[in-house]
Amino acid sequence: MTILKFLGSTSLAALVATSLPMGADAQSPRSLNIGTSAIGGTYYVYGGAIATVLQDATGIPVSVEVTAGPSQNIALVDAGQLDIGLVTTGPLYDSWTGNAEWTGGEERRDFRILFPMFMTPFHGITLAPQGNCSVEDVVGSRLGIGPAASTPGTYLPIFLPELGITATLQPGGTGDQASQLMDGLLDHMMTAAGIPVPAVQEIRAQRESCLFGFSDEQIDHLEATYPFVGREVIPAGTYEGYDEDLATIGMWNFAVAHADMDADFVYNMVKTIMENNEAMVQTHSSAAETLAENIGRNSFAWLHPGAIRYYEEIGIELGDHVYPPEMN
Repeated sequence: MTILKFLGSTSLAALVATSLPMGADAQSPRSLNIGTSAIGGTYYVYGGAIATVLQDATGIPVSVEVTAGPSQNIALVDAGQLDIGLVTTGPLYDSWTGNAEWTGGEERRDFRILFPMFMTPFHGITLAPQGNCSVEDVVGSRLGIGPAASTPGTYLPIFLPELGITATLQPGGTGDQASQLMDGLLDHMMTAAGIPVPAVQEIRAQRESCLFGFSDEQIDHLEATYPFVGREVIPAGTYEGYDEDLATIGMWNFAVAHADMDADFVYNMVKTIMENNEAMVQTHSSAAETLAENIGRNSFAWLHPGAIRYYEEIGIELGDHVYPPEMN
């Protein structure tokens, strides 16, 4: 892991509400670290926004850690090496059921969900005229799939063979792979992150390129096979020069912490994030989905008791499945 101190902009800091009852006390940690993913990906930018909002509201130093992505983040939260991990529902589900390699086949459920982040749609890009590409084109090609423990790095090696698509899959940093695609060292690149993905924006700005998702038949098959994915659409205009909706699959993202984190601190932290959405969106537009009502997009995992207190307080209806054993 690489630890980087995130320095928020003055304009972003000015937007953060400062009247919330949150600050250093006996129950508050002396510092916080946030596990994100590779530089050039949405997680890193979004994690920086969380760091700025929390640091300005609490006075507690908050650092952003460059990691291999959601699969590593959930393992590090479980091990007590990360305070906050940014994760997608795939790694959450695999940890919950013991299917993740790091779990050793045991159900690992010591994490608790804090708040919803955004939807992560899978999509690909190649250097070709728009409308002249599809996911079938990656067969036999050199395909960049992002960091090894990221959402695309973890699940594309599962999803593509399930669809009968074989390619030479090359993991790597998202920003690095954008450069490799433009330099001809990769034939295609696929990603899954909050949109717009900065690395994809970079390619679109510099080269003629073609975006692709999945066909209706492929989406139906993946939805039926994997309970943590769903049909999603990348809206027209998300990327410059792309004026049609792009059908694909996606996973929701959530911020998680260990079950041992103090409930009062979690309550105030979740309240701070939810009530400073404007500041979050200023850093990355995907934060427009960081809304309290989207906590309902979690269909299986437990919420932190401090988070539950906040959502109940503002009138969000919660399913029985979100209440952890410590609240029984």
